[in-house]
Amino acid sequence: MNDIMSSCMQPDIIQSDPLPDLKNVPLFGAEDQTCLEEIATVLKKHGRLDRFGVTLLHQHFPVGDNEILLEKNDPASRTLEMRPCNRAELEGMDARITSWRLDSGKPQMACVCINFGGGEHQHLSRG
Repeated sequence: MNDIMSSCMQPDIIQSDPLPDLKNVPLFGAEDQTCLEEIATVLKKHGRLDRFGVTLLHQHFPVGDNEILLEKNDPASRTLEMRPCNRAELEGMDARITSWRLDSGKPQMACVCINFGGGEHQHLSRG
């Protein structure tokens, strides 16, 4: 695990405030559209339109400070499964941060993809 990933995963900088439950998140609106257009402009300016996107922050259940969500996919059946696991399981794995939360004012790891080789991989998410 590299220094950047390690610093993004420290429990003291991971947003501890719970995310809203999906049913309590307002529907997408015109103000959201304007915001996303501005984000796209910044990504274009930095040549990152093909690298980064945006996701809706929400939760379905609480995730403990020592936990991360494990995202497992099966391309053949086109299914995706998530379950909590202990963050210590990341040690020694080929992990890449694939999602960040920005609500604390600085990027924080929200999801990590573990590469097992041969095209197989799993995603780990802090939520």
